[in-house]
Amino acid sequence: MVGGAGAAANLRPHGGSRAAVSHAAATPAPSFSPSATLLPPTPSPAATETPWPAPPPTVAPTPAPTAVPSPPAPVLGGRLAPGMAWDGNTGTVLLFGGTDAGDHAHGDTWSWNGGGWKLLRPPSSPSPRSGSAMGWDPAHHQVVLFGGSAPGSMNFDTWTWDGHTWTERHPATTPQIWLLTGSTEGFMAYDPVHAQLVMVGATQFGNDTTWTWDGAGWTVHQGKRQRYRGTPPAWDPVTRRLTLVLPGGPGEPGGIQFTWNGSDWDAAPLADPALVPALVVATDGTRGLVAVDQGGGTWTWDGTVWTRGPAAGRVPTWEAAGIAVDPVHGTVVVTGGHRATPQWTGVLSGTWTWDGSRWRSF
Repeated sequence: MVGGAGAAANLRPHGGSRAAVSHAAATPAPSFSPSATLLPPTPSPAATETPWPAPPPTVAPTPAPTAVPSPPAPVLGGRLAPGMAWDGNTGTVLLFGGTDAGDHAHGDTWSWNGGGWKLLRPPSSPSPRSGSAMGWDPAHHQVVLFGGSAPGSMNFDTWTWDGHTWTERHPATTPQIWLLTGSTEGFMAYDPVHAQLVMVGATQFGNDTTWTWDGAGWTVHQGKRQRYRGTPPAWDPVTRRLTLVLPGGPGEPGGIQFTWNGSDWDAAPLADPALVPALVVATDGTRGLVAVDQGGGTWTWDGTVWTRGPAAGRVPTWEAAGIAVDPVHGTVVVTGGHRATPQWTGVLSGTWTWDGSRWRSF
């Protein structure tokens, strides 16, 4: 039947084929068991979420250390009659004690390096005092200190310095040199010709006395010199004699210049009567001696005559100053003291050096 054939043709899927229909019909339907356990689908590795790490605990920042300012360096200040001497062990000038403007005696030790003072802290020291006689003894490699005084006390002890500490010595004989508070009335100087450390001073009754130190004890020398004015002896490298200059006085209008012969002082008239030295007379290196008069003038000695100035710079006139020679820097070092005037002008707190042609202040 035509009509029947057309109807059957219309029952085929559009664009399909008999083979496709037969294959679809042959594919079995998936089976399902009610007792089967359903598992969640396994995610792919790419789909796995990585958790964020926990944040670190909050730590307060460590505060920066507070800078503690260093204490200021100690300052020597003005001193009257400090003991001073060259220290060959350390190559510096050594200073001990002295009295300040308040009449307070000190017992400290300082060193001068050519440009400033440094406070030392030795394990042992002499008692506070001023006016001590001090000198360098190269034969025994020690600085020797004798005596001095503090308000209400007088000392007659001997100490030596080895570059690190002070050691009290106990010689069989004790010099009777009275070294008063705030004044320089005793001095030491070394005589390399006779290998003696010579100390000059005055007794309680004002009589002159000279002693020498041999490294272990003191020996007294009873000589011709009968008066003492407080001018320090100094080694003269030109004449190779210890020299001591005294200003004029009753019976000695022109002054006297003494030289040490190993057992006594030889006297001669002062080469220039116009020279009236204050307490500053010292070895001027290898050039001779230098002195400062009471008017502040600078004089030099060439072994024959004294010559006044001119000198560059200016140094105040003073008394009771500390004085020592610094051979390393070729200078004379002076510190402290007070102006040599009738009126008290207070303690000088500066340090001055003489290099052979000029004074420099620090």
